Amino acid sequence: MKATIYFLTCLTLFGCNSSSEKTNNNIENKIETVNKKEYFKLPDNCFGIWVNEKYLKALRQTHSTKKAGEMGVDDFYRISKENSIMRFDVHESGADNILLMDTKSTGQIFSSDKSEAYFKVKFKENYLIVDNDKYVKAPALENGLVNLVNRTLFSGKYVIDGKTIQFQESGQIVGIDSVLHFEVNLDYNDAGMQYDKIYLQFKKEKEPRTYLYEFVSDTLVIFNLKCLTMNDDNDYCLEVEKGNVFMKLKKK
Repeated sequence: MKATIYFLTCLTLFGCNSSSEKTNNNIENKIETVNKKEYFKLPDNCFGIWVNEKYLKALRQTHSTKKAGEMGVDDFYRISKENSIMRFDVHESGADNILLMDTKSTGQIFSSDKSEAYFKVKFKENYLIVDNDKYVKAPALENGLVNLVNRTLFSGKYVIDGKTIQFQESGQIVGIDSVLHFEVNLDYNDAGMQYDKIYLQFKKEKEPRTYLYEFVSDTLVIFNLKCLTMNDDNDYCLEVEKGNVFMKLKKK
């Protein structure tokens, strides 16, 4: 899923056999210390996807999922049961690590085998704080990140041809009989990604159609996609541009 974030630090062993044995002993001691220490149970409200508030700020400033993703702030954590924690971005996933809590609100991230200690974390005022960055929790759903992006950038009431319609946080579109659902593209690390993309699901159609979008002041403009260069071998568009306007929706 842009600036790839590698979260796991590699441990390299140098020197002769005696120094290697010494290093291995240090690791074993560290693991033993971590295993012996008693930790607090991670509260249930900590589980889920946490989104760097810088990414949400970038969405609000640019009104573009493409531009926001290219600013290097698409930084997320997924905290699962068994204290598993994974850092990822819109293009790639990182390693599965483990979050152990020293208190009910503070803890530290370790490698999965507990041989390496990484960032200290804190849960404070509905934020996850890691290395001074604040993360906002997404809705507690499988596609919570997408819903949070919709809430930040798209959801609300619009007027088209004198009629009021609604884009909901879930992606549902209410008020247009022919179009049922929308989903915006988040990952632009591929060919044919020169502009912001949005996918519209039409009634009685199995696959969504791909369009380009742009916010012009308080108006969401959706364009037909025009393919300039096609990869004939894979039937895939390598370069796109804006075609004719498909619809204009003025935000209420």
